Amino acid sequence: MEVFVADTLDTDTLLQLLSAAANPCVSKFLRNPFFMRQLHELQNAIAVEPELRVIARHLATRTQSWAMFEDSLTNTQADFKSCGHMLKDIGREEQALANWLESMIMQDDIADRLRANPVLTKACPDLSSRHALSVSHDDYIVFVRSFLGVSSVMAVLAWADSVGNDECRERALAVLRLWQCVDGYSQVNAEHLMWYTQLIRIIDREPSLPHSTTSSQTGMDNRRQGSSTKVWYLG
Repeated sequence: MEVFVADTLDTDTLLQLLSAAANPCVSKFLRNPFFMRQLHELQNAIAVEPELRVIARHLATRTQSWAMFEDSLTNTQADFKSCGHMLKDIGREEQALANWLESMIMQDDIADRLRANPVLTKACPDLSSRHALSVSHDDYIVFVRSFLGVSSVMAVLAWADSVGNDECRERALAVLRLWQCVDGYSQVNAEHLMWYTQLIRIIDREPSLPHSTTSSQTGMDNRRQGSSTKVWYLG
C-alpha cells in the first residue's frame, strides 16, 4: 500500500483506483489510514493541479461511501440519501458501474445482505430530493433492487451490441421499452443509466425503443449536448 504515496499519485493512477473502488473489496483495501492520509495531502496541496485534487476527493468519498452502502442494506436507520448519491456517482461511469454490478451479484456477503430483505410487491419509489428525508428502508431496498435490475439489463445490452448478437440485443431493448412504461423504473432507465455514449448510439439507431415521456427525451438530448441534467432521485 505504501507504493501509493502522494508524491507518486498521478491522474491516470487515481482514475484507475477510482473505477476499482466501486468494488467493495478494493474499497475496503484502500480505506486504511495510510492511504486516506495520502489522499488528504493531495486534496490540500497547493502545488497540485486542481484536477488531481478533485479526483483525490472523489476517490476518498467513494471509498468511504461503500461501508455506508453495505450497512444500509440491513440498517433501517442508515443514511439513504448519501447511499443514493453513491449510486448516482457510480452510475455515471461505465467501468465503475460494471465493478459495482459484479460485486452485487458475485460477492456472497453483499448479495446475502440484500437477500435478507423481503421481496416486496410495491412499485419502485420516486426517491426525489423532496422526498429524501421520508424514505423508508423498504422503499430504499426496492430502489436498490430496481437499480440493480436495470443495470443488469443494460450490461446485457452493451454485451450483445459489442458482439453483434442482434436477437439478444432486441430482447434487452424490449425489456427496457417495457420498463419505460413503469413509474420509477422509467426514471432509473432513462434519466440515470442511459446516458452512456455507446447506449445512446444504440438507441439512436433502434426505432423500437420510444421514450415514454417528454422529460426522458429532454434528458437524453441534454446528455448528447454535454449539458448537466439533475438526476431524478435523492437530490
